[in-house]
Amino acid sequence: MKGLRNVLYIHTHDSGRVLSPYGYKVPTPEMEKFAGEAAVFRNAYCAGPTCSPSRAAMLTGTYPHQTGMLGLAQRGFSMDVSRHLVRYLGENGFDTALCGIQHEAGWYLDRGQATSMIGYQEDLTRSNEGYRQEDLVDWDKENALEACRWLRSRDRDGDRPFFLSYGMYATHRRFPDRRDPDIREDLALPPYPIPDTKETREDFAGYLASVKSADACFGQVIRCLKAEGFWDDTIVLFTTDHGLASP
Repeated sequence: MKGLRNVLYIHTHDSGRVLSPYGYKVPTPEMEKFAGEAAVFRNAYCAGPTCSPSRAAMLTGTYPHQTGMLGLAQRGFSMDVSRHLVRYLGENGFDTALCGIQHEAGWYLDRGQATSMIGYQEDLTRSNEGYRQEDLVDWDKENALEACRWLRSRDRDGDRPFFLSYGMYATHRRFPDRRDPDIREDLALPPYPIPDTKETREDFAGYLASVKSADACFGQVIRCLKAEGFWDDTIVLFTTDHGLASP
């Protein structure tokens, strides 16, 4: 661990284990390549079955009932943000930045909560105005570009260590409705225990389109981290908040 000084936290939304590093035939080659160089936790469980409690637990190291986040943040639940990892790192010499979603404060599509409520020093997130929910994977791509721009702006030797959170809307509903020609709905097999029907195959094909987009964004940010010389001194944590959405 000697020499590690930065943290890059990349997270998707509602992906569960349905990713190729866990043995599923889904289009995530970038994540699979990363898994070949990383520790893969194949028996990990989230601390809560919904977004905000799970994320709050992961970013505080405490159970949802200990941090106060017992339900979704946009429905009035809140956490003790003094325990948030970003607060701790910011108070101990780290530059902290969010690019994309968070779901520990307010609605995950709201911007500005990360700095005012959680304590990130910078919010790099681009505007999501004008996007349909079905097109928010394109917003993920815009935020990937912004995360890379921020990494390129940094002096690897002169700047303070950083914590960068890159959060994607994918693979949350609503899934993209522009079907990928490489994804055949009739051959998409929903994971157990979802029944294999025409409707669930079509639904799972939407997930596959979303996760394919997430994989491309993930690969872009990882390549940028390497190109800017941060790879060897950065802890990269890639995860999601909980399992798949119900069909």
